[in-house]
Amino acid sequence: MAYAARRLLQLLPLLLVISFLTFAMASAVPGDVAEMMVIRSGGQPTPEAVAALRDQLGLDDPFLVRYARWLGGLARLDLGASWQTREPVVAILARALPATLWLTGTALIVGALLALVLGTGAAAFANRLPDRAALLFTLLGKVVPDFLLAFALMYLLAVRWPLLPLQGYGTWRHVLLPALTLGLGVGAHLARILRASFLEVLGQNYITVARAKGLPPGTVLWRHALRNALLPVVTGLGDTTGFLLGGTVIVENVFNWPGLGRVALEAIAARDLPLLQGYTLLMAVLVVSVNLLVDLSYRWLDPRIRLEAAAGA
Repeated sequence: MAYAARRLLQLLPLLLVISFLTFAMASAVPGDVAEMMVIRSGGQPTPEAVAALRDQLGLDDPFLVRYARWLGGLARLDLGASWQTREPVVAILARALPATLWLTGTALIVGALLALVLGTGAAAFANRLPDRAALLFTLLGKVVPDFLLAFALMYLLAVRWPLLPLQGYGTWRHVLLPALTLGLGVGAHLARILRASFLEVLGQNYITVARAKGLPPGTVLWRHALRNALLPVVTGLGDTTGFLLGGTVIVENVFNWPGLGRVALEAIAARDLPLLQGYTLLMAVLVVSVNLLVDLSYRWLDPRIRLEAAAGA
């Protein structure tokens, strides 16, 4: 617990920097937001109307004043209201977050299972046909774009063979197609990492000793090599989180999934800066949180890390 608390305190300056960059990048969106909002509301974008709206939204205030005001609201979990719907940004994000977490969680399960099967199989049959087939599959999984894979899966599993719903939200059947789209890419990436890690671990002395004792190959692989081989995979899983959350922007719109990805595209199209800032900050917090969990998991996977931490303390 003390280690986790220290890591959380170390992340606070990082989150502050992220909040500043989030506000700065969202504020740099090109175009006059006030003029666009006047046009969208059906009014005439006269200089007077645009100036009045800019004053109402505080867009003419200096950048640091606007950032300080936004940061003060953030401390109260108040990210302002959407310029498009006037609904609190926190409420919009809270409504969309469960759908995205459900999708990304299912995609991670798909990716982890795929990586375990392909990575273990490729290492067990290194430089043979199963290994080459697994490497070819993982290569395709890494290079095929999400949107192309999504359309292919929609055609095969929802149109050609109507096994799953084409679009929608609400049941486990609806989540499978988008989760497969995201999970195949994740699994392909992690499978290559697991294969390389397995091959390295299988060359260690303690594995040679286990084999010399006459233990079955499956026991050596699963009971003695797997735990240490998973360390690089866990690191890759943390690094993949940003890719996975970014992929939801495309996949959620293709499958009409009511998550944060759709919220982001709608905010970009409407130049809705409060909503865009809130989305970007939430994504950054999720990525940082996952990497913290990955860091903590090292101490469970490798006891040597716990011993080194205790010695350092």
